[in-house]
Amino acid sequence: MKKYISLFLTVSVVGLFVWYALSNPDLFTSLTNVSIAALVAIVLLRVVTIWSNGMFTVWTVEAFIGGMSRREGFMIAVLTAIGNFFGPLLGGMGVRAIYLKKYHKLPFSKFTATLIGYYIMMFTLNALMAFVALLLLPKTPQTNTLLLIFGGWAALFVGLAFMRLPSKQKTERLRQNKLLAVVFKVLYDIEDGWKVLKRNRILMLQMGGLAIVNLIALYFVSWVEFWALGIATNVAALALYTALVQVSLLLSITPGAVGLREALLLIVATTLGLSASQIVQVAVLDRAVYFVMLAVLAVVTRHSKLRTTFAQTKQA
Repeated sequence: MKKYISLFLTVSVVGLFVWYALSNPDLFTSLTNVSIAALVAIVLLRVVTIWSNGMFTVWTVEAFIGGMSRREGFMIAVLTAIGNFFGPLLGGMGVRAIYLKKYHKLPFSKFTATLIGYYIMMFTLNALMAFVALLLLPKTPQTNTLLLIFGGWAALFVGLAFMRLPSKQKTERLRQNKLLAVVFKVLYDIEDGWKVLKRNRILMLQMGGLAIVNLIALYFVSWVEFWALGIATNVAALALYTALVQVSLLLSITPGAVGLREALLLIVATTLGLSASQIVQVAVLDRAVYFVMLAVLAVVTRHSKLRTTFAQTKQA
């Protein structure tokens, strides 16, 4: 059912985009003027984000079961990025977990725990950046609502990092309710993830460093894209834009959160100081460059033994 819902949403979004593009042919005028230097800069910054995901895998494996080569880690990150871009619900993450379990004997619990801890760091930094950006931007009717959302978001993730849940025996009766069972499972997974990082200070520093590098790289991806299209903006608006792009990761019910990310940005366009046309232009440039980049990387890795085993794992 999830697959069909995702397919329906994707087809609907693509259809709307085609209609919008045909109705606004001037949309592509600025895109034809993007320089080669800008395209190269976007690709290099995107490679940094893939590299950071590769290092996440390498350091996670090293922390629990032994070594993994940087090359294998990067290749896994490339194939994960392809899976996330072309499949819904961060599908590449699941395949990566299966691959690490099958070929490196890394338990799902260890991978998931580290990933959750990493996400706590990443989204906390993301929320704080958005909160500061909103304070610096001109006030709009949306500002107070967004401050409340991102302030609550930051407080939630900080709270999750330090929460202490009762033992599972004490919550057994509550967990007999299906809804509460799901809620408690998520909370216990989050608690376990943060415990894993706290027990391994080196891993915590590594994950924190990756979260910062990833956020900075994504910020400059946005900066280059706006500059390449000749769209005037400022540091605070770009910070909020980058934060919203990160938030869209949690809405990936379509491949690459296509349509959903753009809808989120269009909702807060007034606060960002951008027009609908500008948001669509940046989205087209970003997705087009990323698509071509992943396609090239897919060709480069097509003869890789890792790619073959990764595909077999996905089918399994």
